[in-house]
Amino acid sequence: MTLRDAWLNPPEWTNRVPEVVPLGMATSPYPDRIVAKPGFEKELAQRTLTKLYNQRPAWLAQAHATLDAAVAAAYGWADYSAAMPDDEILRRLLALNLAQNLQRSSPSAPICSPTSAPSSASTSASTCSSTSASTNPAPQAAPSA
Repeated sequence: MTLRDAWLNPPEWTNRVPEVVPLGMATSPYPDRIVAKPGFEKELAQRTLTKLYNQRPAWLAQAHATLDAAVAAAYGWADYSAAMPDDEILRRLLALNLAQNLQRSSPSAPICSPTSAPSSASTSASTCSSTSASTNPAPQAAPSA
């Protein structure tokens, strides 16, 4: 059970009812229904994501801090801290996006890492490596369902 699910649907307040299995299928493709146990209907109705984020319990703040640090590490931002201003994060993400779009449109264009991405919209050889796309491909979008 996820942190989110444990807060929204506490097991002591709810029962999980398996959803119906459509004809011809061995198992149901649908999630279990969450049904309030008798006496917990009103409390469960008050459990919403909006209320959760408005309360901002310590476990939720810690989960977000852990996720933020993991994402920053994946981008290679060794200098990341929770105090990094949103403007700096957005500047880096925009620079990375622009560099990747340039790479997709021109395979011989230099590649910028998230930490070396230039601060302006233009990409220069002095701030980017000249690695070819075959050795450092830009991430591809996942196919849509």
